[in-house]
Amino acid sequence: MEATAGTSHTCEHEIGGRNLIVCIDGTANQFGEKNTNVIELYNCILKESGNQKTWYNSGIGTYAQASWTSFKSYRQVLSHKIDLAVARHFKRTILGAYRWLSDNYEPGDCIFLFGFSRGAFQVRVLSAMIDKVGLIHKGNEMQIPFAYEIYVDPKSDEPTLASAKRFKEIFSYKDVRVHFVGAWDTVSSIGIARDKMLPRTIDGMKHVCFFRHALALDEKRVRFLPEYAYGGLATKPDDKNPTSVKHGALVKQTMEVWFPGAHSDIGRHGPALRWMTFQAGALGLRTKPFGRELNEQINVEKSLQGLWWPLEILPLRRLTYTRRGDDGKKTTHKPHLGSSRKIHANQKIHGSLLLAGNLTPGYTPQARPLDDDLLFWERVREEGLGNWLELDLFDAVRAHVEKFIKQHDSTVWLIFAPNCNWG
Repeated sequence: MEATAGTSHTCEHEIGGRNLIVCIDGTANQFGEKNTNVIELYNCILKESGNQKTWYNSGIGTYAQASWTSFKSYRQVLSHKIDLAVARHFKRTILGAYRWLSDNYEPGDCIFLFGFSRGAFQVRVLSAMIDKVGLIHKGNEMQIPFAYEIYVDPKSDEPTLASAKRFKEIFSYKDVRVHFVGAWDTVSSIGIARDKMLPRTIDGMKHVCFFRHALALDEKRVRFLPEYAYGGLATKPDDKNPTSVKHGALVKQTMEVWFPGAHSDIGRHGPALRWMTFQAGALGLRTKPFGRELNEQINVEKSLQGLWWPLEILPLRRLTYTRRGDDGKKTTHKPHLGSSRKIHANQKIHGSLLLAGNLTPGYTPQARPLDDDLLFWERVREEGLGNWLELDLFDAVRAHVEKFIKQHDSTVWLIFAPNCNWG
C-alpha cells in the first residue's frame, strides 16, 4: 500500500515470523580488533536456522591480505586501491545481497537491511531496487543484472515504457516490501564528487515500512556529507512523517537521530548501536540481550585534518543542506571549507548527550540547526533538548530511576548508582 504525504500507511508484516537480514559495512571496514556497529549488530543477531537468516558483506574496498608476496597479491592491493577510489564493486555488492534475498525469500518474510557509511547507501539502494522492480523468484538469477539496469534507468517508470512495472509483474514476487532499513551515517559519494542520485533513495524512504538513521554531530569532511531521507532535507514541511499501523500500534515510519562523534565514531559501538538494536528489536529483529558496557565519555575523533583538507577547497559538487521545502538550490560547487553539518526540522538529538553528563566546556557539538544559531548548544546546556530529544528505552528507564533515587534518598543513590551496570 503506497503512502502519501501526511497520511499513514499499513505495514502488513507479521512480527515474530521469518526474518532475512542483510548487513553491509562501510568503506574498507571488515572484521578486526575494532569492529563497526554493523559487525557488532550482526554478532548480536540470533542465527536461527529456519526463522532468522543473515548475510554480511565487509563493504567497498576490503580484501584479505595475502600471506606472501606475489604478482597476484600486488594486483589485489592495486584492485583494492582502485575500488576505494571509484567504488567499482558498488553494484556487485548490491546484486550479491539481492540474489541472496531472492534465493531465501518466502512470502511473508520480514526483510531487515543494515549498513554503515557507503554500506548504508547500498542498503537504501537495495530497498529501492526491490520496490521498483520487485524481488525476483528463485532460479532467475540471470535476470538480476538486467533488473538492476531497469532500476537505475530513470525512464523505466514512464508510462510509455513502464519496463519496471512489466518486469515486476513477470519475474518477481507480488508486493514484497522491505520491513526495516537501519543506516548509520549514510554517505552516497562514491567517487570524488556527489553523483546524480539513484531512484527512490532520497524521496523520504517511504517505500520501506520503517527507516532509522543515526547521524554524526561532529563530522565536517566534504567527502562524508550525510544523505538524509530527503537527500539534503530531513522531511518536507508538508510531510507529517506518516506512521505505520499494525494491529492498532502507531510507530513512526522515519526517524533520523543525531549522536555525538565524527563519522567513524557513529559507526563504532556506543549509544548509536544500542539505539538501532532497540529500534529494530521492537519491530521484530531477534537479538541476544544487549549487555555491552558502554563508555559514557565522549571521545570525539577529529576527522578533518591532514590530507583531507585539500578537498575542502576544491569546487566539488555537493548538497547545500540549506533548502526549505522545494525552494532553493539543491547542490552547489562552492568550496566546503570544513563547514558544520545542519540539523533539520523533524530530526532528533539522542539523549545520551545529556544523560551522560558530557556537555562540558571541553566539548560542544559541531552541527547546528538550519538557521545556524550560534547559541543553540548554550541553551541546550541550560534548558535541555526539549522537542529535539530522543530517548531509547535504556536511557528513558535510567533517567527515571536516577530521578527517583535522587529525589527520595541521596544516601541510597550513593550506594546504588555506582553498582548499576547501565550498559
